[in-house]
Amino acid sequence: MIWIGEWVYAAPAANSFYEKDSLVEHDGDVWIATSDAPSYDEPMDSSAYWQLFAAGGPPGPAGADGTDGAPGAQGPAGATGAQGPQGPAGSLTGPAGGDLSGNYPNPTVVKAANNFDVGNSLNINNRLTLAVGGLITERPEGVYRNLAYLSRLNDPGTGAVCLQTNIRKGGNKSFVIHVEGYSNAGYAPEGSYHFEIYGVSSTFFSNLGYFCLAQRRLKVRVAWGPHPSGGAETLFVLIGDTGDQFQYQTWHVSYAMIFRAATAQDGTEADGWSLDQRTSLAAFNTVTDVPDRSPSAGFYSTATHAAGTTITIPQSQHKLRAGRAINVMVLDEATGVYEIPGIMVAANGDVNIMLAASAPANSKRVNITGYA
Repeated sequence: MIWIGEWVYAAPAANSFYEKDSLVEHDGDVWIATSDAPSYDEPMDSSAYWQLFAAGGPPGPAGADGTDGAPGAQGPAGATGAQGPQGPAGSLTGPAGGDLSGNYPNPTVVKAANNFDVGNSLNINNRLTLAVGGLITERPEGVYRNLAYLSRLNDPGTGAVCLQTNIRKGGNKSFVIHVEGYSNAGYAPEGSYHFEIYGVSSTFFSNLGYFCLAQRRLKVRVAWGPHPSGGAETLFVLIGDTGDQFQYQTWHVSYAMIFRAATAQDGTEADGWSLDQRTSLAAFNTVTDVPDRSPSAGFYSTATHAAGTTITIPQSQHKLRAGRAINVMVLDEATGVYEIPGIMVAANGDVNIMLAASAPANSKRVNITGYA
């Protein structure tokens, strides 16, 4: 008998054999070749070449685990995962620097000694409070706001309201000054005043006029006079007369626009404006009346007209200022309803209303409003 070991299959074409009396192991059993056995013939009970020599026993206990093998090579990196959600913002702490003082998260803005540059824009959510000096927009045309203020609520004031500017004589510049005020005269309410004074300042003053919206018209004059700080004469605006009395008065310069002929603004024209009252004009070298250009409203109404298709009301009859700045309305006398017929206002102020041919005489009221 010859021990071969584990039976190994070979194809018939190999023409190999296990010799007679060869012992092989197959599926846990030991088989013996009873004659020369072809290598392709599997040992089993039905085989003509193999006979069971020894049956295999039951499986033995599992052996101990072997030692771990060496780590394999690192594999390629995987794809990048999706971005996770943003974490909460961290708190800002520590001392503030630059234009801020105190500590974060609640620092305070350091008060600048003179100028504080913001850049292109400053956005305020609620309210911006400015000290005396006003708000200035310095461009080739300077716009200045809240330049002077006068309030006498507890005692009467006598004299012309005097605005001292810093628009110096010479330099060729034009300006618009807006003055607002309120007062009572002898405890009779006057209401509000709104003045706009227009002019050109060089070595002379051009009388371009002023507008005044108030129940009581006040005289407006301009004057050249000495500035408290010296230098060239400065422009004064005088509202009212030296003997005028104002009760519970409040005045302020809400804005001024100053246009220089050749140079940009530097803010000096907005420095040192003030409001007071003067009972004498002796300090002024030149005092000039400013013409009143204020518009006054006018009204004309008539319900007298002939029957027919056209009503003509010439300007000589309604006496409002000639021009097309006239408002014409037609009211039906019976129904009280305003109508929209054909209306034409000529350049000379004549008004023509084209009514229906069936309109009876004196059935329509024509209301005309405009400037007197």
